Amino acid sequence: MEPVPGYVLHVRPYRERSALVELLTGPQGRVGCVVRGRDGTTRPFTRFDVVLRGQGELLTAASIDEVAQYRLAPRQLALGLYLNEITYRLCPRGLPAEALFEAYGHTLERLAGGASTEPALRRYELTLLDTIGYGLSHEPATADGEALRPEGLYRYHAEAGPVPADRRDAGHDACIHGSTLIALAQGELASPAVLEEAKRLLRHLIAHHLGSRPLMSRKLWRPSAGHSSVQEDP
Repeated sequence: MEPVPGYVLHVRPYRERSALVELLTGPQGRVGCVVRGRDGTTRPFTRFDVVLRGQGELLTAASIDEVAQYRLAPRQLALGLYLNEITYRLCPRGLPAEALFEAYGHTLERLAGGASTEPALRRYELTLLDTIGYGLSHEPATADGEALRPEGLYRYHAEAGPVPADRRDAGHDACIHGSTLIALAQGELASPAVLEEAKRLLRHLIAHHLGSRPLMSRKLWRPSAGHSSVQEDP
């Protein structure tokens, strides 16, 4: 059986010297498997070649070999944990995810390289939403099919798309300018203004799809007693 490349998203101890591991692969998307005698072979932020056997929801890793490891500094580590958590929680098992797999690897490279991560994070969030069927429209139009006005202000509804905003929407995280929606539809994420609005909108949409249970990785950015957060908030 041919190995498939995968990244570890989540690990739980399982019986003696084994683990239940959630992987992100391309062809099969998120996969749950048992890894026996793990001893450091399931480190996060590492690309593995995995031979998977079995059927059903939980497979067995017949072999798991490290291909590349991405070393993240403390500042980037929290961002990597955020990537893993939103992927684990939003991407269902068995959904093909080739584009998401590629985007995940690219984002890890950016984090490990210490370069600006904002565009890569936003692209990853957009790809994740696309993968699970709730992506932003790739057409610069409202939910009713009207052309977006660059200077217009819109409220983005998670299930329907953008509609013209009114006074009651002012300051809401789902409010976004037409110029930003047009830029996102065209894949243009160079502008700081676009990145800032996109960050607020994508945070709102991801929270909507996650439901009431908060992100554990989000706690890494909350100030604690007498200390301010030192991590970059995604």
